[in-house]
Amino acid sequence: MQQLAQVTGSTLKNHNKRKQAKVHKQIQANGQRIRKHLSNMRNFNVVAVFITKNEAENLPRLMTSLQGFADRVVVVDTGSTDNTVEVATGLGAEVHSIAWPDSFSDARNKAVELANTANATWIAMFDADEILTDGVDLRNKLKTLPANIGVVSIYHRTRFGHRFPRNCIWKPGAAQWKYRFHEHLLPVKPNTQTVLNHYVDHPDDVGKNHQDDRILEMMRLDMVENPESATRKYYFGRQLFYKQDEACLEIFKDVYETSKLQAEAAQAAVVAGNLFEYKRDAILKSEEENK
Repeated sequence: MQQLAQVTGSTLKNHNKRKQAKVHKQIQANGQRIRKHLSNMRNFNVVAVFITKNEAENLPRLMTSLQGFADRVVVVDTGSTDNTVEVATGLGAEVHSIAWPDSFSDARNKAVELANTANATWIAMFDADEILTDGVDLRNKLKTLPANIGVVSIYHRTRFGHRFPRNCIWKPGAAQWKYRFHEHLLPVKPNTQTVLNHYVDHPDDVGKNHQDDRILEMMRLDMVENPESATRKYYFGRQLFYKQDEACLEIFKDVYETSKLQAEAAQAAVVAGNLFEYKRDAILKSEEENK
């Protein structure tokens, strides 16, 4: 009995030691996670980068909206003829200049490269004529995201009521811009993006460059280089529509038949119909004037 008691006591003692070691190991792991989290919070920094051309008038409101959100603001100018560079410098931004590369995605990617964002927690890129709403709240939301999230969409809102999510915030190396016009920020890895219920506003008129043939050519090249993309076809067709060019009809027909997005296919049909309505109205107006 005495020997059994000794064995039992020894077993319990060893069990307690293993249990204590396991608990101690868990405490150490938790401590490491807490220390890492606190370190990340201390080192948390957001770099806002954006490209400009003749945005002197718009820069002050964007820069104001970035207060409390961005730790650094980097402006990369693409050939302004106004005082954009001087305004940006006066507002405290780091300023670089590049030659326009005939591609918005190339300009954006080059801007990020020049901004030296390797040590950033997050990179944010908005348009220079936009306004971020409640930057402090957005910054706090970014702090709570799971570690696997590398790309963030927030809602783009225009004065005409358009509202749609757009990728514009990402971790260094997690995404890259693609396409010459109506460029998109595309994640490097799948299942690493999320949408936050937050807004960046575009308060001015949109579509000011509908007659710009340079934009039309960028869209055409995007369509040619990405023949599988119904979206690129839709963008080019819509630009032709703005110019009242009936060549858009064949493109919209293709989009309607091939797009995997029902809303996009339906929109192609709607815009094509609008062209016929405009032409009908023009004919009726002409006939009325000739009476």
